[in-house]
Amino acid sequence: MRQFFKGSCTAFLGLELAARHSCARFLNREMPPGAVPARAAIGFEIDQATGVARLLVERGVIYSGPSSEVREWFQNGERTFDNFIALISWLSTTLMAAFEPTSQTEPDRLATSAPDSEGRPGLALDNPDTKALNTTAPQRPGEEELLS
Repeated sequence: MRQFFKGSCTAFLGLELAARHSCARFLNREMPPGAVPARAAIGFEIDQATGVARLLVERGVIYSGPSSEVREWFQNGERTFDNFIALISWLSTTLMAAFEPTSQTEPDRLATSAPDSEGRPGLALDNPDTKALNTTAPQRPGEEELLS
């Protein structure tokens, strides 16, 4: 699912066009922490007549994470939106937040390196989860990655 959080406009346009003609399915996608199984199929559909968009998820995923909206999506097997823009907005806010650490017992992945010379915690720039912090341009999945 992470590949959809920061997709390019071109990639989302391609996804929208595909979803207007049939269900755009993506197999074996990572689910947020607290979901069992950890990977499942998802799909995007748009009703050509009304523009209503649906985000589908494979049935049988059990979610014990903190988001009631995400839990409801898993329980129903789908979430309906007024349009594709609303779907993408939910995906990049609510669903993306479900992938973020939510408790203080989880390690803070940004402040895990040795303190600097003044005793302040340093950024763990060698941590693979924070490699993107070392780049000057945002890294976004390419259209071919998003739609494959």
